Amino acid sequence: EVIDQNRKQSNVITSPNNELIQKSITQSLNGEIQNFNAILDQTVSKLNDAEWCLGVMVEKKKKHDELKVKEEAARKKCEEEAKKKAEEAKKAEEIKKAEEAKKVEEAKKAEEAKKAEEAKKAEEAKKAEEAKKAEEAAKKAEEAAPQKFDNFDDFIGFDIN
Repeated sequence: EVIDQNRKQSNVITSPNNELIQKSITQSLNGEIQNFNAILDQTVSKLNDAEWCLGVMVEKKKKHDELKVKEEAARKKCEEEAKKKAEEAKKAEEIKKAEEAKKVEEAKKAEEAKKAEEAKKAEEAKKAEEAKKAEEAAKKAEEAAPQKFDNFDDFIGFDIN
């Protein structure tokens, strides 16, 4: 075993023809191995960074999508509220117009009733005036007509019969 171990070590130090490898070559190889290790470390570091970067990108994308959904929901809600307010305003306007039309109609009816009342009063006043004129005319006619009395009883308005 010891001999095999020694032989392996000697093969590492010596070339296949059993000659010693020069020190400059071993140093050069060691330097290249160190460069390789550094490159390997950088590669691993960059892969770790890439993994972290991808995780951050995925998380940002998720947040962006969630924000987009929330904004869309808020926009729809806003539109619904605006539509609702517009409908309420339209209904209120219709109610207001109906009330105004009702008031106008009531005012017209009141005006017509007032005119009818005035016409009735005017008619009554006219009839009263005509009756008064007729009465005055009758009085004047009665006064103007010469009274003819056939006898004393007629004159005093006494009737025996």
